[in-house]
Amino acid sequence: MTLPASGTISISQVNVELGNSATSPCSLNDSSVRTLFGKPSGIISLSDGWGKSTAIGTGYTMVAGGNMSSGLGVGYSPYAWGNMGSLSNHYFNGVEIVWFADQTSDGAYYTANVCFLMLIGVVSSTFVKSVSANNKTLLTSSATFEAYPAYNYSIWTWTNSLFGFGAGGTYQVSIA
Repeated sequence: MTLPASGTISISQVNVELGNSATSPCSLNDSSVRTLFGKPSGIISLSDGWGKSTAIGTGYTMVAGGNMSSGLGVGYSPYAWGNMGSLSNHYFNGVEIVWFADQTSDGAYYTANVCFLMLIGVVSSTFVKSVSANNKTLLTSSATFEAYPAYNYSIWTWTNSLFGFGAGGTYQVSIA
């Protein structure tokens, strides 16, 4: 069950989402709550839990969009990069996926031959273990990881490791 996407969230709903009884003792500062809400530190409120879920999202279907000359690559991003592609479920463990792409040319943000996975929220480097697509698996332990609390996002970057996405192609994606 996913927490409500807006409105009031109760501690009992958070407990149930975490697999506890509704009446178990629970604090917003509990590590399990902070992980679910994607807020490892700092101020936290129940509204940080909007739309969050402990369900592991595997088996995504991505239709790749974009182009390599854009400097943003080919893959998926629903926001500032022009609604690039689509993803069947854009949440992983309750945290929103906002950029997943290959980039083969120097671009506005990074240099050539990199793959990115960006999530909204500050999470730990081990929050995601691996990403698989197009018969290839990349481990996050081999990626460069950066968390940006000021901008509320986390990103893994793999250099010289591409999935080989083509714009308009459909790919099965697994995140663990």
